[in-house]
Amino acid sequence: MAIYEFKVDTLRTGTYAASIDDLSSRVLSLDWNDGMADSYDQFAPPARLKVNLENIDGVFNSDTLGAELVANGNFATWSGDDPSSWTVTGEVASDPYVNEVAADQLAGGAGTGACNLYSTSAALSIAQTILTAGTTYRVSLDISASSEATGYIGVYNGTTLISPRYHLTGSYVFYFNATGTSFKIETTGAVDMTIDNVSVKATSKYGFLLTRGMLCQLTVNVGVKFIGRLSRKDILPGSYGRRIAVLEFTDPMLELLDTEYQPPLQTNVTVDVAMAKIFDDAIAPFPYSAAYWMLGTQGASELGLTTTIYAPPAYSFETGVTTLNYVGDNQHEGGGGIQAQTFLRNMVDAEVDGRFYYNGHTGAFTFHNRHHDTLNALTSEPITDADFEADMSSFLDSADLINLATLSYRPRKVGTAGSVIWNADNLPITIRPLDTFKTTARYRDATLKNARIGAMDTIVPVPGTDFVVTDESGASANSSLGVHVTFNANSAAIVLINTVNEELTINTLQLRGTPLQTFDNRSVEARNDNSERASKYLPATYSIPALDDDDFAQQAVTYRVRKFSTPNTRFQSVGFIANNSSTRAGLIEFGVGDIVNVTDSWTGHNSDYFIVGSRHSVVMGGEHTHSVTFILKPRSPENFWVLGVAGYSELNTTTRLAL
Repeated sequence: MAIYEFKVDTLRTGTYAASIDDLSSRVLSLDWNDGMADSYDQFAPPARLKVNLENIDGVFNSDTLGAELVANGNFATWSGDDPSSWTVTGEVASDPYVNEVAADQLAGGAGTGACNLYSTSAALSIAQTILTAGTTYRVSLDISASSEATGYIGVYNGTTLISPRYHLTGSYVFYFNATGTSFKIETTGAVDMTIDNVSVKATSKYGFLLTRGMLCQLTVNVGVKFIGRLSRKDILPGSYGRRIAVLEFTDPMLELLDTEYQPPLQTNVTVDVAMAKIFDDAIAPFPYSAAYWMLGTQGASELGLTTTIYAPPAYSFETGVTTLNYVGDNQHEGGGGIQAQTFLRNMVDAEVDGRFYYNGHTGAFTFHNRHHDTLNALTSEPITDADFEADMSSFLDSADLINLATLSYRPRKVGTAGSVIWNADNLPITIRPLDTFKTTARYRDATLKNARIGAMDTIVPVPGTDFVVTDESGASANSSLGVHVTFNANSAAIVLINTVNEELTINTLQLRGTPLQTFDNRSVEARNDNSERASKYLPATYSIPALDDDDFAQQAVTYRVRKFSTPNTRFQSVGFIANNSSTRAGLIEFGVGDIVNVTDSWTGHNSDYFIVGSRHSVVMGGEHTHSVTFILKPRSPENFWVLGVAGYSELNTTTRLAL
């Protein structure tokens, strides 16, 4: 019987190390998918995991709060210069020291009703012993005054930090699960801060800890099957019936759909290099944005203390077979950003039969080039009609036929170096004293009506040539204007800073570089008349805007027709109950790229298939019924010619000419 382990990351560290993270014993059912949705998909949809959990004791409910546990949380009573009911540690005369002040006062204030913590360097803390290990708590507190010095205060359970490090005024709320009894507020570094209204109340164990974006990990027989972020939590209401909590998680592919990307210009790069740039540029941080440095964000901006420099998420990319002359220049004609997912789709399309997905088994974004399946020499695992369930499988007769294909692409032309690629509109531009002006410059060429312009070899703006500035007297003031330009593939972000205490007028503002002109779509086609005569006219159209080479476009469309000009009888999917036999149980471990041989005595079918996706459904209890459906891609259409490789080099005998 398979062993299932389901964990959540309540500490949000990616370690699943908290004592309450393992929810395996509460799982009632699991449903998840992996990889592609259909046989010939090149780009996977976001994978999803749905988990039904036992909630008879209400541990997943969100709106339960116990009694107040903090004594004197409003600091109304004091014993000498220490707050009553609190244990003060680290106080030494007047530095560090704790002092009663008014809520809006700092150290030395003469008011009452709030607690000031002051230290030039040494740690200072106030604490109460009020917690119970294993209980989850809601904490709230006010920082009513702060000198915003270099130090911070944090809230601790014993020696474990359980809150962000605070240094700004505000009202704060957070939740944690206790591992000890001590509740402590402690300073780090130079601090002059006043706190008030400290509250701690017990709440449900998981209700407020399970927040959107939290990681989960599902393993089956010690092998990881799914990693994703919480996207939805539902609690079944009512006084009767089974009490269930429903959690839904989505893998990181969803991050790419919601993220905007402004691609830089890349030249003469393979598809994998173009795609890697999007991850190296911190477009979609994973697992948590707050784990990396975020400028100005409290709790995520203390570099080396609470955060680290950005590291890209794990990815495993094969070297692309397609080399692109230009990338990024025509991805978005409006000059703005593009969905990260759309950019990646365009790159995978340019590979022509590549594959991109998030591999939940390895925890890495994964790219297979177009030769991956052709060169896949894995031995196939048999699945017979004694193994698969007919009502869970799909068998197609005379499928996948294409005898006319049309492919559109975008030719490019390199213009003259040092050309003006943008001029500011509505000149002159006036910038007030010490003010900042920002604009986005969409590259353009007024002499080429139908061309969309990218730019390469851009030139840093030169004073007196690319910008001309005068002051209020009309005198030249080019040196008084700070000019910062971020050049992207088809636009630039411009920031102009008036550094003096008088108004500046910009009379000329332009950008120069080498224009990269993209013209209207061009198309090529390929057809197979014999295929059309034997069946019927079956066309298909493709658009690959990243391509600009006439010869390669023709080869790509010819390859497509050659591959699908003969109808294919095949399994689209095959489903089975994994725990009905030891053979099927072993198939639980299979994933994208593995090979199975499917035989069916009724149809006489016997063929090898690549697994390109899967769906799983598990009902816990009893036999733990585990239903599996593999999405299959036939191995036979991948038999293309590969020089010098036996079984791949007998052109027109065992193989066909590949792209």
